[in-house]
Amino acid sequence: MNTLVKREHNLDARSRWEVRASSHRRACGISQSDLTPDSKTRTLIVYLHGIGDNIMLTGVLKEYKRRNPGETLDLFVLNEGCRCVWTNNPNVNKVWIYPEPQPHFWNPLEFYGKSLWRVRSYLRRHGYLTEYAKVFIPAIQTFPEILYHVSGSYGGHKIYRIARGLNVPVKDYEYDLYPNMDNRREAESIVSAMGDHDFIILHPFSGDPKKGFDDEMIGGLINQLYQMQLCPVIVGSRAEKCQLLDKWKAVSFFGLSFGTVIELLRKAVAFVGTDSSVAHLAGFANTPDLVVASSKLKPERYCPVSRGSRIRLLKLRPWSKDAAITVTQALDGLLARSTDRLGTTQNVHFDHKNLRPILDSASV
Repeated sequence: MNTLVKREHNLDARSRWEVRASSHRRACGISQSDLTPDSKTRTLIVYLHGIGDNIMLTGVLKEYKRRNPGETLDLFVLNEGCRCVWTNNPNVNKVWIYPEPQPHFWNPLEFYGKSLWRVRSYLRRHGYLTEYAKVFIPAIQTFPEILYHVSGSYGGHKIYRIARGLNVPVKDYEYDLYPNMDNRREAESIVSAMGDHDFIILHPFSGDPKKGFDDEMIGGLINQLYQMQLCPVIVGSRAEKCQLLDKWKAVSFFGLSFGTVIELLRKAVAFVGTDSSVAHLAGFANTPDLVVASSKLKPERYCPVSRGSRIRLLKLRPWSKDAAITVTQALDGLLARSTDRLGTTQNVHFDHKNLRPILDSASV
């Protein structure tokens, strides 16, 4: 009798758990049809890192899929921007946004003592640990950068640590992104509206305000580019638009899709900016010249991977007094080539105020 009561109690508990899990999936936009019946072929990757880190993951995941063609890959990512990185990617089945706070990866006590436990508890409560044959939670970096710098244990590039997290060979994997024809047409209309001037893409912003370019530095760089008959074009997210200053007198795009930014970068003569997600998009687009400023101890660990770009990596604090001079010097060769090609050093007469509304109408 007691055994029967206990068994009925367990069934009731499981029913309550299934109801909670089902309600949670509906809240996250996950339907039962999203989950394939055979859990033996399903793999979940909980990748709670930034947009640039997701771009670096794309090439590694392509290699993982090549080695495990029978597996169905689903992703949990940190936010909508990260989810957009995976648009049109054929190697991924479903991409969901993780609804809990981001783990504290850079504090080992916080990460191993609390954050990792919370992630696993979330997955366990909602049934993911039982519905997937494999669950990966790549940490990438769980100690302050100075410790990796002193110990030399980080590796040559961040991609190497991502590869180790998915058990694939360690090497430089090219990014695997999928812009579409709509992105190409939108970029072509933007370039046409600019009058087919040679242009340079600028992304002087950063998620960390301390890593962004100084206001005066941006203005000075823009003025010099105009003098060399190059049109400066600032790109960024919608959230970054509030950092745009009218005194810069530059064409700007905020809120374009990643695919459209890639197509613009393919048509640009150069990219200048911080070591952000846009720098990685420029590497994928094989923009001819990249000047990337980084304040990290080892900038080469985080620089863009590219098959065709010439990358000048500057180890500096973008807000420092000599940052503008350093970036300008890095552009000297590019500017000289542009002058030789154009055969003139006259200023570009470019009406950014009249053009900007045309360009903003193309934002997504």
